Amino acid sequence: MKNIMVCVTLQNTCHNLIKYASQIKDIDDKLFVLHVAKNGQSFMNAADEATTLEFLYTVSHQANADMTVLHSDNVVNAIYTFIKDNNIHTVILGTPNINSKDDSLITQLQSKLNDSANIILLDKKGEIFQ
Repeated sequence: MKNIMVCVTLQNTCHNLIKYASQIKDIDDKLFVLHVAKNGQSFMNAADEATTLEFLYTVSHQANADMTVLHSDNVVNAIYTFIKDNNIHTVILGTPNINSKDDSLITQLQSKLNDSANIILLDKKGEIFQ
């Protein structure tokens, strides 16, 4: 059994990430969906948080995934702690936008994990980013 985690940020890309994770998971694997926002930041920077949260919950539920929302001033540490606490083997992330600080999040996370979990990056089309 493996544990797979999808780290989501934007509503319009999370569906592809969760769909991909559900396709690669074996029947005995457990799927987690995680969103971490900075303290004081709205959920996924959405104007209508309730609708955004309901959408994410629905997509996660359809994939038979546990959904978690965390707030932290240190997003990388929060993600890393979640990975360690839940014995995650595979982490699925979307590719960052050009000129985004997300690429440093990926680099920092890779450094902390030190190959203890496999990171898969998907582009906006839902394809593996090479």
